[in-house]
Amino acid sequence: MARTRKRAGRPRKAKQREPNGRASRSAEDRDIPVLKETISQRARVVGMENAMSKEAGSVIGQLMLAGVISERQHEAGLRLYTAWSKWQRMAEMPARNAKISGYSEMMAPGPRPDVDPEAWAKARGRYEGARGAVGNALAWAAVDSLVIDGVIPNRVLAGGELGARCLAAMLSGLDSLVRYFGVQRETARTA
Repeated sequence: MARTRKRAGRPRKAKQREPNGRASRSAEDRDIPVLKETISQRARVVGMENAMSKEAGSVIGQLMLAGVISERQHEAGLRLYTAWSKWQRMAEMPARNAKISGYSEMMAPGPRPDVDPEAWAKARGRYEGARGAVGNALAWAAVDSLVIDGVIPNRVLAGGELGARCLAAMLSGLDSLVRYFGVQRETARTA
């Protein structure tokens, strides 16, 4: 004798359901696991106690956790990234990569048609003001590479006199951004 099913179709997965019958899409289901290899690579830079912190997920955060930059400089870098990303979205620029790293600065004539001109002027002014506040070309190149591209400049890692000059320029540029964005005090970090 054949088994009879109560419902037609594929059997449901055993998951928590919403009141409408759909499978629940709660925050617990969407957590992205961090790979063991990623944790071990982060631990080499910032130590095992900080490997799972939010800051360890970015290069600028890793430098802060390693004690190379201060929390104020980290916050200023995050504010620069926010200003740049708002400006980039309004200009509808492509994502940066090695082949078009200078494209966004050179080729952005104006905003998308749907962007408010006042919002465009504010976003552009904030980004260009930050860029002007840094001033020094070497400092801007180091800060731009660190914050926007998410890469520690090779010259910083090279060591020697040139590495020391590049690191000093990067720290000076971040200090200029601290003053420009008005980052007042060290924030209390939560681990």
